[in-house]
Amino acid sequence: MATAKQFQCPFCAFQVTATDENEVMKHVKVHKQDHHPDADVSDSDIHDMIKDVEITRSGR
Repeated sequence: MATAKQFQCPFCAFQVTATDENEVMKHVKVHKQDHHPDADVSDSDIHDMIKDVEITRSGR
């Protein structure tokens, strides 16, 4: 099985999954800016909340 990186927002349950951590960070930073600009969460905190997840490919 393939793996991906996943983040779930601790404030609203927004979730993003991508193949690499840089892609996840990009989406999470935009989400934070748009929805939680006053949240005291650093890039390091976000990094620590990103998890490895297994993904399945449909049609195989």
